[in-house]
Amino acid sequence: MNENFKNEFPLSLNQIKILNSIDPDVNLDDLKELRDIIGDSRIVAIGEGSHFMHEFWKIRQRLLRFLREECGFTIFLMEFGFAEGFKLSPWINGEGTDDDIISISPAATNWGAGEALFWLRQYNKSHTEGIKFFGIDIPEGGGSLMPALIEVRNYLKKVDPDIDPIIQKAIEISKQFDSLSAAKSAPMWSKMSPDIQDKLTALLTRISYRFHSAEPFYVKQSSQYEYDKALHQLYAATHSEYMLRVMNDLNTGSFLPADMSSRERFMADSVIWHLKNLKPESRIVVAAHNNHIQRTTVNYGGFITAIPMGKFLADYFGKEYCPIGITTTDNHTAEMELDENTKVGFIVKDIMLDPPPVGSFEEALMKSGFGDKITLTDLFNSNEGISKINCIRSQSSYVTTNIKDAFDGIISIPKVTMIKELGF
Repeated sequence: MNENFKNEFPLSLNQIKILNSIDPDVNLDDLKELRDIIGDSRIVAIGEGSHFMHEFWKIRQRLLRFLREECGFTIFLMEFGFAEGFKLSPWINGEGTDDDIISISPAATNWGAGEALFWLRQYNKSHTEGIKFFGIDIPEGGGSLMPALIEVRNYLKKVDPDIDPIIQKAIEISKQFDSLSAAKSAPMWSKMSPDIQDKLTALLTRISYRFHSAEPFYVKQSSQYEYDKALHQLYAATHSEYMLRVMNDLNTGSFLPADMSSRERFMADSVIWHLKNLKPESRIVVAAHNNHIQRTTVNYGGFITAIPMGKFLADYFGKEYCPIGITTTDNHTAEMELDENTKVGFIVKDIMLDPPPVGSFEEALMKSGFGDKITLTDLFNSNEGISKINCIRSQSSYVTTNIKDAFDGIISIPKVTMIKELGF
């Protein structure tokens, strides 16, 4: 590479590290420089540029193993329902048989995370000091209120049975749009009358106010932990209900800028909730889409869709929060196409992509000569020229952002394949 090109290139070449493999079970020595990026961070978030990509999950497993064995991280939080996570956690920790996951949590395998979760289960069974698992998301990514409301109702039967008719009414309405994804449930919700929609909001609001005002009474009959857990599950339901309105507005063209931040705030609060209920010295790995973990607003060509979880976590934890994005220089990706006639409200297609635009991270990496290699780019210690990069892939689109502000590091994989074993 000539000197003129080096001077024009926005990435500092000595900050690009070639990785040997994405295989989680091979030697980890090539990841040692990751320590320079994460430092003393208490929370490391690992992203993905697209859902449903096999290689993104493989490299996440490898990073998780490195962070556990070399850096002392013991907790794995995933873009998975907060309420549902408590049911899946014992299985991850080795209870039951391998096949039990089908009845415990079909969603765990339906959405392409099955291989990674089976790997984590086997890891825990073969290590005395394993990795604990929990969820942080709203139920079914916004597709349902039921997993959370059922747990809230079970708690209220114990501490406040007189309110059961009220929560039962909320459950009966919620059953009318219960689904596996927001893409399916939002259109179903929109077909209910405004009176029924508003009634559900009123019921959840009434339960929430009672939860807060009756806290001493509830805690006395249970425990502070049980109360806090049930309250956060109630928050999961209320945030899900709000997101139905947001998704409907998005589909009808009346979407308010940054209105998807409700789900992001809930996920950030879930991370904080788990950390407060774990050992004080716990270090956490969070797995979620790049859009969720970045520290900067999610901006598509000037339109802001959300203030992401990563922004809230960065504001709360400061330098103790470290986001690592994952992308690819390959020419295709998995993309979701809305289709109300399907089980989840969309179909997943493996689509071809145009060459990355000028100014994108992927274009810069390819121009550097590293586009055909597995790389780790250190943005935390990078040069000022990084400001010339103004976007990064997100599914088949590009998010506009200052890369250095958004992430502390980015892993790029040259070849990716779409997961074929999706359960929908």
